Amino acid sequence: MVISISLQNNVGKVTSAMLPDSFKMDEFTKMLSEKLGDIEGHRFVMDGKQLRLNDKQTFNQQKEQITNGKVIFVLDRLPGGGYLEMSLLIDIVLVELENELGKVKKQEHQCAVCMDSKQCMKLCCSKICQECFIRYFKTSNLILKCMVCQTRITYENFFVSKEFIKTLISLDEIKTLMKNIDCQICHCGTLVVNEKLYPKQTCLRCKRCFCFFCNKNWNDEQMLNVSKFTCHSNCDYETRITYELVLLQYNNAVQVPSRRCCPQCLNLGAYDEKCKYHCCTICKHVFCFICLEPEEECKRKYNSSYRLKCTDMKEQDYSIFPKIND
Repeated sequence: MVISISLQNNVGKVTSAMLPDSFKMDEFTKMLSEKLGDIEGHRFVMDGKQLRLNDKQTFNQQKEQITNGKVIFVLDRLPGGGYLEMSLLIDIVLVELENELGKVKKQEHQCAVCMDSKQCMKLCCSKICQECFIRYFKTSNLILKCMVCQTRITYENFFVSKEFIKTLISLDEIKTLMKNIDCQICHCGTLVVNEKLYPKQTCLRCKRCFCFFCNKNWNDEQMLNVSKFTCHSNCDYETRITYELVLLQYNNAVQVPSRRCCPQCLNLGAYDEKCKYHCCTICKHVFCFICLEPEEECKRKYNSSYRLKCTDMKEQDYSIFPKIND
């Protein structure tokens, strides 16, 4: 059996490659050398994590995920990081979306969103017209989910064109990269990988000097390049793990954090001035703003409720955010 994979570089060029079944690390590196030449100047990322080509034991665990159709990103290994074009993929999706929806099977039905009777597409548990789908898909961050049961729908089960599906999958791969604290998208659309983890960085494509973690133009008078993960000027990740204490609306004897990162997806959410339990707007995980446990676990473990303090405030730090080199 032969495994077919794709190597995608920083400008979107895709190189096809073949690997034997049950390949070894030296066979993998040989294939890379044949396709790319010198591989010392590169690093290779799959499913948001770097392949460990200098650690046979770790690579043998990672290679189980190298299956037919897998895309491996090729990043330049540079002092300030590598870069990978993302804006082109987003543009392709948005430009081609309406044309692609014209190929999806439709039938006369009442749209679950606008409630008009028109040609609709089946989206898991509901029917939706083309105009409403475009708005829904954009506001859902180009994630395909059922509007009713919130089940993630595979692109192959909805869209038709293989090339369009491939573009969406590539975009998902890059979004996975962006979940890492050592990845950032410059204003020019370039994805930058920071190996040093200090804030002051220069984009290798547009030459903009910026804070890597909040993406603002670098200002020597307001920003400091003395700590990892933050410039100390209203910086993004620092804001995510810090908070102000506010009174619980239903019990002024209890204070809760003004904001928290969802323990499940790391989306930042604000206290809604009601109870201490918060439903993440992205993944719908419900957790306690004080102990960070799921709602039911907080109630069980601490015999608590929406208006009672459960335990001492649990802190979050930079270690909650994944890194591409973890």
